[in-house]
Amino acid sequence: MSSVIAGPSTLPDYPLNDWVKQFPPQGKSLRWVHTTNALALRTILKSGVLSPQQCPVFKAPLTYMFYGRPAYRFKGHVYMQQSFASPVVLVFKEEVLALSSRLFPFDTGAFDGGRYKKWLDEQMKLDSFEYPTNNDMQGRHVTAFYGENSNYWHGDGIEIKGIAGEFEVEVVKSMIQAAPSEGDADDRRLSIELIIKDEIPMTSDYVEAMLIPTTLADADFVRKFKNEVGLHVMQYRASKNKPAIEYQALLEFKIEEYHALVGAL
Repeated sequence: MSSVIAGPSTLPDYPLNDWVKQFPPQGKSLRWVHTTNALALRTILKSGVLSPQQCPVFKAPLTYMFYGRPAYRFKGHVYMQQSFASPVVLVFKEEVLALSSRLFPFDTGAFDGGRYKKWLDEQMKLDSFEYPTNNDMQGRHVTAFYGENSNYWHGDGIEIKGIAGEFEVEVVKSMIQAAPSEGDADDRRLSIELIIKDEIPMTSDYVEAMLIPTTLADADFVRKFKNEVGLHVMQYRASKNKPAIEYQALLEFKIEEYHALVGAL
């Protein structure tokens, strides 16, 4: 299975890739983001690497990131009575693509879980939607389906015509343009997903910023990492009486602010 996960260095011209690669990439790149919790952050910062975790979809240790948007959702309603449950967002530079292995236009977990059945034919395989991790395919995808970064961020797809016979393109277009209540897939279907199978060094070569709760601001491992790497640290105020999932909109707002700050939105 590991060879399948890693993927070839260059992909054959799968239908979606073949259509999308004709579009120019965006002039400004969004950042890659990985969402975790405060407990995991301590391990990551102290070890100096973001290590892959076992993935139930591909049956191998992997790290997942989304393009621009912190689209990951915490499962259940874990209340933050202890600060270790608080959400944290790590923001990575474009250079992290050099470590990547696979790239898809949507959340592969939802694909594997059958939550895209409304838009798919059962004969369509995940590989037919895969992009190569080079050639700025994430930027070309944004141009092809959204026109510009701000539309991608807000999930506002553009009108697409002239795609007769481009069935995979039709699928992605339909997923983007579907009303939020259609199907049982959340807005991770609108987020470009990056899969990495190797450890990611937590150095200034790759990591650019992070978003943490105010309860972590004075933690020794945070202060030490901030000083050594010199990254931008954003904060949000968390309440122990709310579950982590209720902070999704706030996390997205703070990361949107950061993208505006660096001129990508």
